[in-house]
Amino acid sequence: MQDKNQPFQLDEEFVEMLTEAQQKIHGFILKRLVDHHQTNEVLQLTNIVLCRKANDFQIGTNFMAWALTVANFQILSFRKNQSRERLIFSDRTFDQIIEEDGKRPDDTSFRLSHLNECLKKIDKENFKLLKARYERRLSFKEIANVSHKTSNAIRIQMHRIRNQLMICIEKRMKEELS
Repeated sequence: MQDKNQPFQLDEEFVEMLTEAQQKIHGFILKRLVDHHQTNEVLQLTNIVLCRKANDFQIGTNFMAWALTVANFQILSFRKNQSRERLIFSDRTFDQIIEEDGKRPDDTSFRLSHLNECLKKIDKENFKLLKARYERRLSFKEIANVSHKTSNAIRIQMHRIRNQLMICIEKRMKEELS
């Protein structure tokens, strides 16, 4: 096992394959997370794991399949870690997105259309709360101080908004599949 303080020792062939795969790995992650910041974070984590496990890869086998498998595990790990705070699709919806992935053109705007339509249905107060939390990246405590509510009340309200969005998105996806 490689010491974390030691620099990675990668051969040229591995670096070339990893470099050539970046765009496809990025697209694979983006389709599943939709958010560009999260995608970049997971891509970095994926690249770190790929480099650390470079010696496990057998030259001559399918690099892309191996790299996408690692990326998928990083996505699942990221989703698990983020599930308490972020808008995360249910496992069923996430599985539907993955299943439909092969049937749809590579069009991020199409995938975001369901979320955008559902966001239009959110009332102004809740939309402001979403913007404060996700665009301005304010903590629950900071939002609570500005809105003169408790942090717990903001947490509960955010949970309700995320559930409302999730139900709307799942309904739109189900209608589209019918």
